[in-house]
Amino acid sequence: DPERAEWYAPTYHPLNDGQARYAAEFGIDGTAIFRMTHGTVSTELTVFVPPEDPTGVYLLTIRNHGDRARRMRIAPYFQIVLGFQPEQAGSLNVHYDPALHALFFENSRNTFRSGWAFAAMSLPAERVETKRGRFFGTDRGVDRPYFVERGDADAAEVRDERPIAAFLGTVEIPAHGEQTIAVILGQTETRAHAAKLIRTYQRVDTARARLEQTKGWWLSLMGTLDVETNQPEFDRLQNWLKYQTLVERIWA
Repeated sequence: DPERAEWYAPTYHPLNDGQARYAAEFGIDGTAIFRMTHGTVSTELTVFVPPEDPTGVYLLTIRNHGDRARRMRIAPYFQIVLGFQPEQAGSLNVHYDPALHALFFENSRNTFRSGWAFAAMSLPAERVETKRGRFFGTDRGVDRPYFVERGDADAAEVRDERPIAAFLGTVEIPAHGEQTIAVILGQTETRAHAAKLIRTYQRVDTARARLEQTKGWWLSLMGTLDVETNQPEFDRLQNWLKYQTLVERIWA
């Protein structure tokens, strides 16, 4: 509805560190979008949670605006806790399924949620890593992970054994072309259910379709209550607050 389009205008926060330009958008349609531009490469990461599936989906689109092809490493990374605090989680059961290119984690001591947590991506994984120290490497930070820079784990780093889910894949993006990769993170009661979700969202076209369904679901829900006063700024704030209450407080 054009008259209510202001409802859905995202908040926009551009940052510039002198090398790359970043922007984050948060709408009331169930999505968060993070954009980056650096030289002739730009990325767009759209994050959403399908209303009916216990999984988060990350759609990463990489665009090459240059006149030559670019070869790039893609390395999703999650620290897995499955407890209230990392220090209290203890060791986890970890399993890698090479057929699914997926990692599975279980914490039998978790009193909050039972079942298998999982992480996967649509791009075939050339490497996987489950130890935090081996991903970042000795005396390195988040700006230069060993795993990304060298294309393999740091075998010398054994101090930090906190469990993670990390993958490494390679994409070739033609000149003036683009490619989209789906990354999936979730938890289910059974491995069979997890495998079904992984196969579903590893298909990028299916993930995109579920993204549009998620947007429609949220906008329909937000439209059930409309606040109109003589202060449009107040109206927009109220519409955002009801979304924020559900997303962050009740259904977080």
